[in-house]
Amino acid sequence: MKRYDTSLQMLVISCLGALLLCAGCKNNVNTMLKDYNSHFIPTEDNIVYPSPDDADFDPSQMLSEEYTISDRETINICAPGNCAAYKWSIRNPFITEVKNPNGTVTKYPDGKPVDFHCELGSDSQRFVLFVPKSKLELGVYILELTVKDYNSNSYSDTCKLIIYQHID
Repeated sequence: MKRYDTSLQMLVISCLGALLLCAGCKNNVNTMLKDYNSHFIPTEDNIVYPSPDDADFDPSQMLSEEYTISDRETINICAPGNCAAYKWSIRNPFITEVKNPNGTVTKYPDGKPVDFHCELGSDSQRFVLFVPKSKLELGVYILELTVKDYNSNSYSDTCKLIIYQHID
C-alpha cells in the first residue's frame, strides 16, 4: 500500500509541475525575439532629438561625421525638427577651381558645389538620395545641412558622404 501512495504522490507532483510549467510559459519564440530586439531597436519613446530652440541643441551634432553608402543604395537622413527652413548641399572637396569656357577661373575654397537629385528636394527636413538617380559618381563628398530657426538664426553642420562601388 505504501508503494501505491508514493507513486500517486509522484503522479500528482508531476501533473502539478507540468501545469505550472504550461501556465508559466506565456511567451513563444516571437515574443522572446521581440523582447530581445526591443533593447536594440530605437523607438520614439527613447529617442530625443533636440531642435534649435532647445537648450541642449548643438549644431555640430545634427549630422554624423560620415555616411558611407554603395552606388546602389539610398541614404535617408533627418534634420532636427521645429525649424523654419532647411537646405542640403553637396560639394566636391577635391575640385577647388574650374576653368570657364571664356578663360576665367572660378575658385571654390570649400569645394565645388555638385548638382544632385534629392528625392524630396533640397529644402526638405529629410535628405533622401537614391545614388543611381543622383548623378553622383564614386568618391568622397561634403554634405552640408543648414537650418534656420523661427528667429532667423542659422545653424550649419557638415559631414563626409562616401560613395563606393558595390561588389557582389
